[in-house]
Amino acid sequence: MRYIYNLSPTLPSRGEQRGLGGFPHERLRGRVRDSAGGVYLLELAIRCIQIRERSEERFNKIKRGFLMKNSKQNYLKDEFEGLIDRLELSDLEKQFMKSRWLNQLLWLEGRAKSTKTWSTRFRMMTIIGGVLVPAFVSLNFNDNAFGRYIGWVTFGISQVVAISASMEEYFSFTEKQTVYRKTAESLKSEAWKFFQLTGSYKSFDDHQSAYAQFALRIERFIQEDIQAIMDLAEQNAKQELEEKQKVAERSSSGSKPKNGQQMPSISSSSMESASWRTPESSSQHNK
Repeated sequence: MRYIYNLSPTLPSRGEQRGLGGFPHERLRGRVRDSAGGVYLLELAIRCIQIRERSEERFNKIKRGFLMKNSKQNYLKDEFEGLIDRLELSDLEKQFMKSRWLNQLLWLEGRAKSTKTWSTRFRMMTIIGGVLVPAFVSLNFNDNAFGRYIGWVTFGISQVVAISASMEEYFSFTEKQTVYRKTAESLKSEAWKFFQLTGSYKSFDDHQSAYAQFALRIERFIQEDIQAIMDLAEQNAKQELEEKQKVAERSSSGSKPKNGQQMPSISSSSMESASWRTPESSSQHNK
């Protein structure tokens, strides 16, 4: 018991202030001192309480960081919901704006931010690795343990560079981020024109009469965004097909004989005669 539960020689100050079960820790220490190993069990319980409090503090920090990370989207949502509620529109039209326009805007904002983050990560890994690999290769080490270690490190960095460049090109994070950001800014600009009745809405007297045109233009922006993403996917599929065709052409050209030499061919009749030839006939033929 002594070697298992003796985690701290003295009780912490936080335990002195709070106690345990409504009693000061000194009283509890005196009550359980007579039992075998009781004081060490008490110290173990207090240590568990400390670990729990620390884990709660860390969880709260992570939660606050997550809320700060999404503070922009929460700000946009609260601001635009307040503006929509103050417009002279019917309840159904307000619900349409929140469900279609606002929801789509927040989704595009999130996608633009995530694609930008991934694009930056892959590009930074490609750039940094592309600078480190030639530097390591240029170092001239003797054939020792350290030189072999540098060789393996260089090999690993080169693989990371290749994977990062391939992933960034395959998922097209940069192109998608441009499309998402363009559509999100277009939706916000159109909404501000609608709220203030300016631009293409200056000929309308109120928001009720301008709502139909606003809904039509919003759907047009969304359709353009979908079409841009589909075109990007088709372009990537086309490039992938072309690369496969090039690889197939290279493999077929590599298997062809060089310098105009022809591969020896075996006719079907000779193959049949060879397959049906008996050992006796083959021995006679050799004679």
